[in-house]
Amino acid sequence: MSDPPLPVRKVQMFPLAAVSPPSPGTRSTVAQYIDAANGSIFAGGLVIFDNCNFDWTVWYDELLFCHRVEGSFSVAVAAQRYDLGAGDSLWLPAGTELRYQCDGRSWLFFCVAPANWRELRPKNDKP
Repeated sequence: MSDPPLPVRKVQMFPLAAVSPPSPGTRSTVAQYIDAANGSIFAGGLVIFDNCNFDWTVWYDELLFCHRVEGSFSVAVAAQRYDLGAGDSLWLPAGTELRYQCDGRSWLFFCVAPANWRELRPKNDKP
């Protein structure tokens, strides 16, 4: 028995200029470009953080790539603080409890697995 055929996929471009920054009073905005609906095994896109400081727990595996920082951006995990600048990457395994800290505005590319990560959000988790 053979595996079912993969959906037809095509190359796509996602211009940075098409992503709107967070609305005033909003801590971040997420532009997810690809996921299971595209036939991908991972999800990915751009997140823009804006003057925020909040706790989060990843229930998925995530790789962050810092594109640009205006001010400062860090991720605190337990007693360790990771200060990220343009070009830096950070691996966050599923189950990591962290704190995002952004003074100013920061643009990061994210890649998460599995692709349907949003559907797997724990029921007791707050957005």
